[in-house]
Amino acid sequence: MYLKCINGTCSCDAKMHQYDNVTKKCHVLAGQTCHPILDRDDGESRDDCAVDSSCVKGLCKCRRGLQIHSNNTCMQGFGKPCDESNPCGDSTLSCRSKLCQCKFLHHAVYDDPLGNTF
Repeated sequence: MYLKCINGTCSCDAKMHQYDNVTKKCHVLAGQTCHPILDRDDGESRDDCAVDSSCVKGLCKCRRGLQIHSNNTCMQGFGKPCDESNPCGDSTLSCRSKLCQCKFLHHAVYDDPLGNTF
């Protein structure tokens, strides 16, 4: 699903999709339009969103506690544990003392619903 021919090779559209090596499919990135899919085997509704996100009102949204990163993947949010393998998902955050914190110390307030500091 979502494969297209790029330079003679089948690939995902990197701007809107991400290839998942486990499922062997292209999935819709966070923040992009998604569609629920009815599973033919068990009749359950699934979606076409990438890992750590789900389809909410037609858009792939990150699961609770994660934020959309600049590459439209879901990563750790403010106050969440972080390290090299679990980086913070916002350019205004940095991993300090193994927690996602405001990058600039003069930013005293982080607005979680908006995903920014002020």
